[in-house]
Amino acid sequence: MDRHFQTSIVKWIFLALTVGWMILIFWFSARPGQESTEMSMSAGEKVAYLFVPGYRNWTEEEQKELAGRIDYPVRKCAHAAEYMVLAVWVFLTVSSFRKKSKGAFIPAWLITTAYAATDEIHQLFVPGRSGRATDVCIDAAGALVGILFCFFVSLIRRKIWNGKMF
Repeated sequence: MDRHFQTSIVKWIFLALTVGWMILIFWFSARPGQESTEMSMSAGEKVAYLFVPGYRNWTEEEQKELAGRIDYPVRKCAHAAEYMVLAVWVFLTVSSFRKKSKGAFIPAWLITTAYAATDEIHQLFVPGRSGRATDVCIDAAGALVGILFCFFVSLIRRKIWNGKMF
């Protein structure tokens, strides 16, 4: 297989992964408010089960109360994580279409943040959901973490290839 063909395949794989992740985010955002709350409460219960000592021995009422208290942070962390992953996929896609990945950091962050804004607008049309500027900020922060991850991986990779590491 020639190098150009392999590079071409990689571009389309990254693009497919990016679009697939965007579709997954859209699907989560299309869930009505009640269904979304139930999903995050369930996630909250799993987090408590894993990290709160003795959680299994609590009454069902105590467990639900804790799940309700950690619902908000669980939701916001999930938002940030979704966009952190999206930023990595967008970065890989953008950089695969450039000769150097250096110029992909800002466009990847901007694309990811713009998608976060459109996602919040989308939620305005979903029953029981709302679009919030604070969520766009949380998503943008998650995207920044993903971009910083790509930056450090790129930096380490470059140092290894240039023989300046190890």
